[in-house]
Amino acid sequence: MKRFFYWIILVIILVIILSIRVFVRTYSKTKFLFKGKNVYKIEFKDIDNKDIQLKKEDDKWFVLTSTHTYPANKERLRLITEKLEKFELLELISKKPVSYEDYQLNETSATKVKVYHGKNSITTIWFGKTGGFTYNECYVRINDKPYIYLARGITAEEFLDQFYHYCSRTILKSDIERVNYISAKIDNKKYEFVKELKDNTTTWLNLKISKQVSTDKINSYLRNFDEFIADVIIEPTDYDLTKLTKPISEIILKYDDNSQVLIYIYDKFTVKIRSRWTTDFLKLYPIKIKCLTNRGPSIETIADENITFCIYDFRYENLKSPLISF
Repeated sequence: MKRFFYWIILVIILVIILSIRVFVRTYSKTKFLFKGKNVYKIEFKDIDNKDIQLKKEDDKWFVLTSTHTYPANKERLRLITEKLEKFELLELISKKPVSYEDYQLNETSATKVKVYHGKNSITTIWFGKTGGFTYNECYVRINDKPYIYLARGITAEEFLDQFYHYCSRTILKSDIERVNYISAKIDNKKYEFVKELKDNTTTWLNLKISKQVSTDKINSYLRNFDEFIADVIIEPTDYDLTKLTKPISEIILKYDDNSQVLIYIYDKFTVKIRSRWTTDFLKLYPIKIKCLTNRGPSIETIADENITFCIYDFRYENLKSPLISF
């Protein structure tokens, strides 16, 4: 019993020491680098060593690569900027460059991120390995100073995805209730469906066989285009996109405000999917979209026709199989 009592006392002492350390570190030595400052550009290399620039223009974020400018993934950029706002230096760990290797902060192992903020201020963060007391703490260097700090708020993981994770992958977002015509070429066969008003009831007609089609089934199919989001974006610097010459499927949607969109789907293409832990090569379906008319109010968002997206097999089946079965 006496021994158990000593252990309790020892645990209490350790908790107090740890609490004092965290309190002193957090409230006496911390330094926020970007709190209250306007971050308007972030530069880094993604996991494929591709130069990425996240840039804010007129309160909208964009992703710039060497070949294209993409609308940014709003949620991803919101998280990044919020984490930068909370980014803080907790304590000085070392003043010696010889310690870089121990903290993964040398030229080859560190993740280098340049943050532009305020009035033409630039802060370079070298992110090293994670550590400290909480999940979002890591070791960093700041600018060209040799000092190593323990920091909190954001880690290198936020910048170690493939570029398209930072981009909006929305191909089409539209008011599907205003679609009045669907046309598709699939495996060299054409399918056409038109919306009609008969006896004050909206119906859909299969033009090929002059037969009504279940409105519920058509509406279920059209939900693909309520907000059609791709899985991947590929660029000509990484893949030979000149091979995408003849689509295997084409889908045309017409809306009641005379807007028309054309979706091209190409045969399977080998695409590299990479994370920090694995690299896979998957067969995906490349896809492009084009607005055939002036964009009316029925189309909220449509992607640039020069962007090549990719979708997984099941997504393609969702676009193809229902039309064949109607």
